[in-house]
Amino acid sequence: MRPVLPDEFGIVYAHRSDEVKLPCCVKHNLAATNVTWIWFSTKSVGVIAVYSNGQIIGSRLGRFSLYNRAMGDYSLKMLDMRRDDNGHYRCFNHDQQLRKYHILVMGYGDLTSSS
Repeated sequence: MRPVLPDEFGIVYAHRSDEVKLPCCVKHNLAATNVTWIWFSTKSVGVIAVYSNGQIIGSRLGRFSLYNRAMGDYSLKMLDMRRDDNGHYRCFNHDQQLRKYHILVMGYGDLTSSS
């Protein structure tokens, strides 16, 4: 199964149990010694993953992982999406925000067809 990607506005419409990829790439001329993914929801704020000097740490790793860091790709891979994953996600390199996204996880009965 291919991962769900954001639309051109940075919004991801995912279903429960989907795999999602949030792109975040660092140009080679920027030192990517500290890349951080932060999650914001109406209930809380949390650090998902921090890449610092070759080490990955994070409070939500397990279902979440980072892609090929050797190629400057710090995209966040999210497995088995759940409704509690709704919220805003931001990728930072040092203090510079690189990307931001909004995720809306829906159950299969949440979408209706107009046909």
